[in-house]
Amino acid sequence: MKGISNWIWIAGGVIAGLIIFSIAYNQIVQISLARVEQRSLEQYDETKNIINNLCWGFGGNKREYTVSLAETIEGLYIATSPYEKYEEEQLINKIVSGETATGNYLCIKVKNKRSGCEKVECNTTMPFMGSVPEEFSFSALLNKLMGRGKIFIYNLKFEKIETKVEVEFIID
Repeated sequence: MKGISNWIWIAGGVIAGLIIFSIAYNQIVQISLARVEQRSLEQYDETKNIINNLCWGFGGNKREYTVSLAETIEGLYIATSPYEKYEEEQLINKIVSGETATGNYLCIKVKNKRSGCEKVECNTTMPFMGSVPEEFSFSALLNKLMGRGKIFIYNLKFEKIETKVEVEFIID
């Protein structure tokens, strides 16, 4: 009987250890996802600042910047009105088809949280960006395989042309 009781304690200890490990792992993953999402929001602000700085600059000024968006960022886009909203499916279609938009509001849509738009200083043309299903994004698939979660990387070139800013993807 004593041998069986020892095995029960050992099995119970292993199960308790696995439960504690899985809870800790889940917390670490959640913290990591929150950190990546926060970084994406910071890059949204930086994108707005780049556009505004170029608006006040001279024609022909250029700037390159890399935006890394978390999988929770459904869309980063330019709109003509702060009330111009898109559903997730619409954003995916616009991102995959490479559509661009022109307007004076830089907008972001975060899955299950918020969407918002902020006015930029001049008219801007920019492609739609955001998270798309993995079959459309090689970089997201690569990041997932490397254990970093799904991160969507966009290399951008900003250029002031006459009275507006044009944003394009840099194709490597």
